[in-house]
Amino acid sequence: MALQPRREFTSSIMPDGKSEVSSDGRTVWVNSGICLARFCPISREYAAVGADESSDGLSYEEITIKHPEGGPFDTHWAEFVAGVKNRWGIEIGPEHNPLYV
Repeated sequence: MALQPRREFTSSIMPDGKSEVSSDGRTVWVNSGICLARFCPISREYAAVGADESSDGLSYEEITIKHPEGGPFDTHWAEFVAGVKNRWGIEIGPEHNPLYV
């Protein structure tokens, strides 16, 4: 896999004042005291969530999903954004889209 481009570090505080989405064009981090989720050229990862902690009332296991050898596609990014929204109610804005999808 070729080296992926980076950009200036960007951080967005969510309306709850506790959650944050950060990115550098290569990796996206979703934090709220701990790292809840991460998307990078190799994989996407989510922390475990209890039903009472999720925005849709469902519980989720901790999971790491490896991307295909050629890197992630826009569908993988869309699944990540939807997964973060379902688990924590955190919306990831377009300013955090990785430069390689």
